[in-house]
Amino acid sequence: MGRKQVDPVVQGRVLELLNLKSSEIKIISQVRKDNIKILRATICRIKKRKDISGNNKKKSNRKRWYVLNNRKIHSLKEMTASINPPTQKNIAKRLKCSQHTIWYHIHNTLKLPTRKKGYVHWLTGKQILKRKQMSLKLYRLLNKSKWTKIITSKKTWFYIDNCNG
Repeated sequence: MGRKQVDPVVQGRVLELLNLKSSEIKIISQVRKDNIKILRATICRIKKRKDISGNNKKKSNRKRWYVLNNRKIHSLKEMTASINPPTQKNIAKRLKCSQHTIWYHIHNTLKLPTRKKGYVHWLTGKQILKRKQMSLKLYRLLNKSKWTKIITSKKTWFYIDNCNG
């Protein structure tokens, strides 16, 4: 079974209140004063039909760009002026805004050229220190293998250390 059709009188009253920019709850309370019961879903359905019919103005898709204050724009300028600038994603994390905002301000506000940066495995100082400490044990373990056993014609054993050849 299909939905019940909304009475044209009720629909007209709801549209009238929608044109006055009343909220759905206010519309329900106004219609109840007229002894008419209506659901919020019905009001939403009437609102959608109104939108589809083209009675309302089209909303512009133009979005407002996130505005950075002068301090953040100055720090953005300093970050991008360096020899090896961070990626837009990293800059956005530091300035606590979206990556698209950073892109917009680099291109339009600062009018700077951009570079295509590939992902590079970059170690921090802490990571380098950890690697040195951990690899020292491994180096000592592998260093023992530099000693080699060689058999001479006299069949005596001796060891060669730091052999360059």
